[in-house]
Amino acid sequence: MLQKRFATLAILVIMSMLLASCGGGTATPVPATATNAPAAAATDTTAPEAQATDTTAPEAATATTPAKAEETATQGTAGGDKPFAGKTVTIFGVAADEQARLFQNEFTAFQERTGIKVVYEGN
Repeated sequence: MLQKRFATLAILVIMSMLLASCGGGTATPVPATATNAPAAAATDTTAPEAQATDTTAPEAATATTPAKAEETATQGTAGGDKPFAGKTVTIFGVAADEQARLFQNEFTAFQERTGIKVVYEGN
């Protein structure tokens, strides 16, 4: 008897969902397009022809001086200026034992440059 009631209730729920999804409401109106708007002017979409350029390298000078690279924010902190010294970053992960130790060692240079202590906590 309980199974008959459950089956009837299930059929009623399915039918109500079907009727709700296919309901007979009004259709969403489509916005009207303006028919009196002027047509867009045709434009030339072809790319201009490329001009030939000289791709040969200039002759190397006999005495060269190496270019000095721009100093970045991390390079500037390597000289002892560590604005984040004493801060700690904790990383949670799934690696444990040897993998966790190897992962922690990857942050040695970062810690030396910035003064930020990196702590990895694995399983």
